[in-house]
Amino acid sequence: MYRIRRTDFPTNQTAEVPRYRIDVLKDQHVELTPEGSFLQVNLAAFDSRSLIAAMGMRREGREIRGLIAVNAVSFANALRQASAAGTPQELRAVVEDDWYVLAPFNLYSTPRAGEDVVIGLYR
Repeated sequence: MYRIRRTDFPTNQTAEVPRYRIDVLKDQHVELTPEGSFLQVNLAAFDSRSLIAAMGMRREGREIRGLIAVNAVSFANALRQASAAGTPQELRAVVEDDWYVLAPFNLYSTPRAGEDVVIGLYR
């Protein structure tokens, strides 16, 4: 996990974000497995709405604590599966011994085969 806080978010930098494989376990819980590779992410390339959303406080006082990259289609499928009952769900996972809520960093992207999506980890 690329550790980050909303108070010191490096908006004008490039970060090496670790890639993870995502597997849906049950309901809204997923298992994340490090792949051992990194995605170069230009944080300055994200639009202002995505940056503001990432750096703001989430419901229940959650705030961003880290970034990871996962396969975009796998993440979209996990979200779809978690919401299959008709109620939108939050994906949750344990990363480095702590529980996090997962949310896509870029609010306005379309998942494409072979691409990664940057995920914010919130707690």
